Parts: sequence; C-alpha cells; structure tokens
Amino acid sequence: IAAKYVPDEKLMELYQQADVDVHTRMASAITGKPESRITKAERTAAKAANFGPLYGMGAKGLRANAKKNYGVEWSEAQAKAVIQTFRDSYPGIAAWHKQGYRPDDRSELAPTRTLAGRRRRHFKSVTDWFNTPIQGTAADGAKMAMALLHENRSEVPSVSPILFVHDEIVIECDKVDADNAKHLLERCMRSGMDSVANRAEPYIPIEVEATVTDSWAR
Repeated sequence: IAAKYVPDEKLMELYQQADVDVHTRMASAITGKPESRITKAERTAAKAANFGPLYGMGAKGLRANAKKNYGVEWSEAQAKAVIQTFRDSYPGIAAWHKQGYRPDDRSELAPTRTLAGRRRRHFKSVTDWFNTPIQGTAADGAKMAMALLHENRSEVPSVSPILFVHDEIVIECDKVDADNAKHLLERCMRSGMDSVANRAEPYIPIEVEATVTDSWAR
C-alpha cells in the first residue's frame, strides 16, 4: 500500500519480484549479510526497521516500538543508523516524509485520503498523518473482503465469521467444508484488497495466507 500511495519505485519493484521478501532484504541492508544467511531474529528486527520509519518515527520512538512489539533491543545510535538505512533503501518514502508539513505545527498537516478515497482532516501527530492513508487503505480492503464474504456466503453455507482483527479474519464452518471455505476466504480477501489498492497501474500482487485449524488461536 505504501509503495502505491507514496509512491516509491524501489519498493514497487521489490513487490513485482515473487522471490523477494522485503523484510529479508532490509535485514540484509542492515547487517551487510547476504539474504541467504539472514536469520529469523534478524528478519524480525527488520520488520521494526520497515514499519517504524515508514510512519516517520524518530530514533527514540523506533527504539521503544522495536522493543515493545518485536523484542528488539537497539541503542539510539543503532536506531538512527536503521532509519538512515530505510531512507537510503526507499528514497520515494524519504521524500514523502519531507513534503507538506512542519513537525512542530500540526495545523500544517493537510487532509489525507486512502486509496479508496476516504478522507481525514484532523490528526493527533505527524506519525498519525503518515499512518492514516496507509493503514486506512488496509482497513478499507479488509472491510471489502468482509463484504465479499457476505455476498458470496451461499457458496459455503456453513461459513460463519467469528473474528475480524487488524488484517486477519477468522471464520468457522463444518469440517467437510474447510477447504472450500479456505479458498472462498482467500479469494474474498485478495479481491477486497485489490479493489482498493490496485485501482491504477502498476499492479502489485496481493498475498493472502489462510490456515485450517481447530483453534481460533492458530
């Protein structure tokens, strides 16, 4: 979504390559190691490196976010280096961060719209201004997925939505319908996000993962 909204050509190029993982690529940029040697822990740290700076976090905020949400411990110097690596990796996003606002004056923040056209005028912070069109578009796509699931419920009558949390949808169905329900959900989620994120070229593939299990926790 960020690749399309900003836009950032380097990030869009990565998403056009089926064998590239953006977090592994960032971990490689941070550590200087080949992508084939990146560990699971290093990839997890790269998630903090990608998601924090995307929304304009400074070194202090990035350190706190990395520790709280990813269990990653960075010094302030390391956090600053990570932010610079992110900016060097995605110059389009770095340029977007410099446009249209003054960090010390929220009145300078212009209204934003999601890729679906939903508008917001008032913001609590600059990071909120960066976050809104990206996370807002994700929410628009997820809601469209729920609508499509409802419209196509006759395909698998035993399907019942249970939970909708952030970017995850949990459904229940009769055991015999599990595979059909999985395919229906995947199709609805992919189509729902496509309808808001891929209204214009270039097309960025939407990836969806679904798991059949007997527990809501898995």
